[in-house]
Amino acid sequence: MPSDAEEQKRFKQDRAIEAFHEIEKRRYKTGRLLLILCGVAHILGALLSFSVFFNPLSLAVEVLLAVLLLCGVVWSRYALATYAVVDATILLFVVCGGYIRFDDPRESALFVVFVGIYVLYDAVTAALLYDNKAIGFYLYERKNG
Repeated sequence: MPSDAEEQKRFKQDRAIEAFHEIEKRRYKTGRLLLILCGVAHILGALLSFSVFFNPLSLAVEVLLAVLLLCGVVWSRYALATYAVVDATILLFVVCGGYIRFDDPRESALFVVFVGIYVLYDAVTAALLYDNKAIGFYLYERKNG
């Protein structure tokens, strides 16, 4: 017959297991939400970038990687993050190198603001995709059940 001490120990263990499962559920939901936000943001960003730069190859690659990410393909997480870093680096070189000239200074300022926001967006999504444990947990659970 179990003693009160054994019952208390078992009760504490059950509570710890329940708390662990709650943390896992929250991490799974957070990872899913962040992954969906990153994927949709990259699709919308690709469309916006296409409307400015008219680069169909860039549009196709970014949308394809984002759709693969939304489908749960694990390697697309790192591919899309790497793409974001490369894209931000190229945009910074274009702006800082003065490769694009505008006749109107307002157009130039607007372009620099657009590129600044786009580089910041690329940096944030790349950091989330590379290093977020919730996204990794979500993809792992989705793949391995």
